[in-house]
Amino acid sequence: MRTMNRNRLASTWILLSVGQFVVMTVIAMANYPGGHPFDLSSEGYDFWQNTLCDLGETVTESGLINPGTAKWFNASMIILMLSFVPLWLILPRTFPSRRRIGMVVRIAGMLSLAGMLGVGLTPADRYVFLHSLAIGCASIPGIPALLLAVIGMISDGKCPRVYTIGSIVFLVIAIIHFTQYVQHFWLGYPWTPIDPICQKIAVTIGLSWMVATAIVARRQEREADTD
Repeated sequence: MRTMNRNRLASTWILLSVGQFVVMTVIAMANYPGGHPFDLSSEGYDFWQNTLCDLGETVTESGLINPGTAKWFNASMIILMLSFVPLWLILPRTFPSRRRIGMVVRIAGMLSLAGMLGVGLTPADRYVFLHSLAIGCASIPGIPALLLAVIGMISDGKCPRVYTIGSIVFLVIAIIHFTQYVQHFWLGYPWTPIDPICQKIAVTIGLSWMVATAIVARRQEREADTD
């Protein structure tokens, strides 16, 4: 019963964190003054051409002062990243029969947390190098952790198939988007219009996956207790 209560608390933490981030993102988008690398004269927030990182910058690409929502967006990002603490802990509950894989997933996931927090603490307009470093510190252990989790889901007969497929989709888009960051920040390739589009798709799928993980992990724990 105590384990089930901890699992319920972790799931609730994840769901609330995702909820507040979505709300804060909508508010920040509504208050964004305008400007992105492909059209400095644009007004307002272009969903497909502006990045989420733009919302955390105090000065836009076109030189406009971003309102106070920038600091609140960064704070919201940190809260979201903190929710990965319970997420990495309960993720192995979606494939309970693969305990060794689950242990490695938890360790690798926790190693990625410093980088995740760094993304919110280093706005890209002021800390370009640290921001890119934080992305690497989050992704290098985080993506293998997700890959191992997917292997655990596939090999575990009790993990819901739809959730497993969704996890695979998220893994693929995460790898693609991380490759884009490597090309831009580390190899010097130009930022192209397809990059922010990929980011929006990756974040949308990622947030949906976080919600699904909280729900599936809670259900798996409940079913385990009734067996």
